[in-house]
Amino acid sequence: EISSQLRLAEAEMKQRPATDAWVKDMEHKLALGRTELEQASKLESQLRAQEAELAAELRTEQAKADELASKIEGLERALTPPAQPAR
Repeated sequence: EISSQLRLAEAEMKQRPATDAWVKDMEHKLALGRTELEQASKLESQLRAQEAELAAELRTEQAKADELASKIEGLERALTPPAQPAR
């Protein structure tokens, strides 16, 4: 969204007659847009890193849960008496 706004502003700069005030205003808007884009990019990178970290933590916890489920199954088998042969 921000990058499309920057492209529109740059296109508008090329089409309009340039007055000093208008040019300064557009340069200011472009500078603000670039700053917003940089901040959004940094935030996206941080969120992607956090997502990867949380996914790794989730995999670890899932492995622990699987291990516990396996131990419980083993205990249940050990506690279940053998089936009696049919008479």
